[in-house]
Amino acid sequence: MHGCDTDIESRRTNINALEFQMAKLCERSNNYKVKKGGLQDERKSLWSRENELTAEIDKLRAEVEKTEKSLDHAIPGVPCGVSEALHLSLRVRKNLDFSLGVFTTIFNMQKLLVQKKLQARYLQK
Repeated sequence: MHGCDTDIESRRTNINALEFQMAKLCERSNNYKVKKGGLQDERKSLWSRENELTAEIDKLRAEVEKTEKSLDHAIPGVPCGVSEALHLSLRVRKNLDFSLGVFTTIFNMQKLLVQKKLQARYLQK
């Protein structure tokens, strides 16, 4: 009978150890659930912020288009619209690799264009 008592006592010790491990695992699981909930809330707020910023960007784009159209009508006699001229000048700047910034004067652009043409002619010879 004495052998059974030691066997029962060792099993109780094992059960207590397993219960302690289970309690620790449950606590860790609950901590992870709390962290997950916090991250989900943060994700929702970031989605909301992204939607707000997207709406603001769309509103600003519409305002730019409206302003460009009003510029087209404000300056009569321009063969192409002002917005088209702005886009054309930006495209020319990109294609010719000007590094003078957005507010390059037409004179500077023309001067650089002539220089580029002269360089191209020189290189062809």
